[in-house]
Amino acid sequence: LGDQAGYIILTQEGNSYTGTMGSDQGSTSIENLVIEGNKLTGNFEFMSYSIDMSGAFNADVLEGKFVAEGYEIPFVATKEK
Repeated sequence: LGDQAGYIILTQEGNSYTGTMGSDQGSTSIENLVIEGNKLTGNFEFMSYSIDMSGAFNADVLEGKFVAEGYEIPFVATKEK
């Protein structure tokens, strides 16, 4: 489908994190969100698919992949200042 624009919002609450992501197609909560060091993992539901996500932070950039039913989709998110 080519490049798609969207957003990821990550919020720290004590020692745990919550997350939301979305695009012009809607938004969803990131479940089982874990951030340890520079690594991130979680999962979410989109169009009846369970999608796993993983990534790594490098300064203001989060780069990773979404995995669903054997397909891997890369993503890059840049922190807004």
